Amino acid sequence: MKNENEELKSRKTLNEITVIVEEEHITLYEILQKISSILAAALCSCANYTIELEVEKSLYHSKDFVPLRNVYEFPIFIERYRCGTLKIFSDKNRKANSEACLCEEDTEFIHYICERIGRIIHRYRLTAELHETQEKLESKNRQLKNKYIALKELMEHIETERAHKDNEIISYIETIINPILSKMKTSATPEKYFAELERTVGNIASDFNTTLKYNYTKLTPKEREICNYLKNGSGSKEIADLLNLSEQTVAKHRDHIRKKLGISNKKVNLVSFLESLETRNSPKSNF
Repeated sequence: MKNENEELKSRKTLNEITVIVEEEHITLYEILQKISSILAAALCSCANYTIELEVEKSLYHSKDFVPLRNVYEFPIFIERYRCGTLKIFSDKNRKANSEACLCEEDTEFIHYICERIGRIIHRYRLTAELHETQEKLESKNRQLKNKYIALKELMEHIETERAHKDNEIISYIETIINPILSKMKTSATPEKYFAELERTVGNIASDFNTTLKYNYTKLTPKEREICNYLKNGSGSKEIADLLNLSEQTVAKHRDHIRKKLGISNKKVNLVSFLESLETRNSPKSNF
């Protein structure tokens, strides 16, 4: 009958431990603390028992813990590594020539509980490592996703800039180079346009036009065209000839250009100012 009662008590204790372990959002500290109290209550009622569970310098105690006069120690292992000790304190006198006052059934049960505690600790450590690994992977995935988004935006920006540059070059050819070519076709002395054409073609990839277009938005397309000729060294007479304008009209355009560039009342040479624009940074995008 006693063995049956002990077996029932052992099953009940194990069930209680299982229920605790399966609880959601419970910490390892709470589990070990509760196991200490459950084990103390499960031991023989013929003596008072209190439990101290030591796991890697952390202590867990049964309810109403008191360090009684007799102590019995049981090792706790994770695989082959000793990670702690289960200490049972008792006020029951030891028998003569005996090392223990715990009954054989209790001793075997406590050893089994120690094995179970070792497995629980091992499980929680593996779970913690798994969660940590998952968090690291999620963090890396977020970083990769952000880098992908940034790279995608960069590529889109590059494509936009490339298309913009292509349009600028096409516009430059149509408004600056083509008029020179037209004059060369109809002129009896086309060689006089060679130098101008050479300078103009040499500046085809320059940021000068972009700087004018975005930093001096009040300039008209015709005024930007004249700015290009001036920067390339053409005088008013040459410009008038290239654009089929009178010199007076070119002079008026130059006055308007000075005002829009903010140098109308300053002792600043227009050509020198235009040449200086080429060395400045073109407008930055918001990327």
